[in-house]
Amino acid sequence: ALEKIVNNKPDAVRASIRGTTYMTLGFVCRMRHRPYISLRYFQKALHVYLTDEQTPISSIVQAKLNICVVLSSVNRHELARDFAQGAIDNLD
Repeated sequence: ALEKIVNNKPDAVRASIRGTTYMTLGFVCRMRHRPYISLRYFQKALHVYLTDEQTPISSIVQAKLNICVVLSSVNRHELARDFAQGAIDNLD
């Protein structure tokens, strides 16, 4: 039933729903201490957001910061810093 609702929406709305769904799944996995699965969902959300021209910058920044949090939690601090810096750069 949800698929029919989503498929009847314009592309931008579908992309937004898909990105939000990936973000939500990322949060759930992070809360369940599954950082690598969480990271994959946040990366998928970021990809969706970056390929949709109508995505608000705040969604892109949020995805990058969530990736940063997960990377830091698995001791990938340099890569986490790069994502944090990317989020800051998006705000400028």
